[in-house]
Amino acid sequence: MGAGLKAFFFFEEPILKNKAFAQHYAPYYIEKKISKYHVIIAIIMGNYAEKYYKKPINYQSKMIDELSKLAKRDVRPLLKGVKFQDWTKEPFIEGTYSYPKPGEGNAREIASSPLHNRVFFIGEAMNTNHAYGFIHGALETAEKVSEFF
Repeated sequence: MGAGLKAFFFFEEPILKNKAFAQHYAPYYIEKKISKYHVIIAIIMGNYAEKYYKKPINYQSKMIDELSKLAKRDVRPLLKGVKFQDWTKEPFIEGTYSYPKPGEGNAREIASSPLHNRVFFIGEAMNTNHAYGFIHGALETAEKVSEFF
């Protein structure tokens, strides 16, 4: 798994009219209504993450500038909070999304096999039915492990 984060920008009013893809600082921005907030969510991985880690505070500021450009107004006064979830800093995760690389072979099958029927790896990365990267892929792996009990 490569380096990566998920960014959450909290606003009390809608900011984006549409989802935004292929931006300079994030591959996408989507807005969701969560509780009382309009939350703009972005995944920062691959080349984006490499740039982020060089100057995180500067990169975060540039993301807010990019959101202002997309919103066609300065969103800074409307910003109520920011949260970055950095999976590379999580001790049992140490990375973000998994994806097959050329020549991977049967790595998913090997990794998803139980060790001595005592250790089981589940989650989207362990899905061998081409549903990796999706929540239903994670659920399928949990169902597969439940067959052992």
